[in-house]
Amino acid sequence: MKDDITNIKKSLGGDSHNDIINNSKDECSIDKPIKVKNIALNTLVNSLKPTSKQGRRTVFYLGHNPDSKTGDVIHYAGVNISHVSRKCNKFLRPQGYEIRCRKPPKPILNRFGDVSEQHLWGIYKIGGDK
Repeated sequence: MKDDITNIKKSLGGDSHNDIINNSKDECSIDKPIKVKNIALNTLVNSLKPTSKQGRRTVFYLGHNPDSKTGDVIHYAGVNISHVSRKCNKFLRPQGYEIRCRKPPKPILNRFGDVSEQHLWGIYKIGGDK
């Protein structure tokens, strides 16, 4: 498991605790996804089953990249994000977090200029001041 996290960190370009934004209470909102600090992110990743490699990749990616487009998550983690989020949330909720999506403020266009059905995905803090 530790090797999996190390490989993911390398692919994201670093593993320093200083690379992660410290979310103050003012910045945390149930309406906005958050960047999760490394220590909390490792706790979230470790709360998932060891065999849940797709879930671990997804949580790690979203922890570093709030408001990720559906296509970006699929490209990085190679998952069906809707399915993985449902499976992961039952392990993340007791920790005070969950994976959610929201519609983008400005529609995302596909390569043909049509409005796509992509959403913005992230990890959200739930349950007040947990």
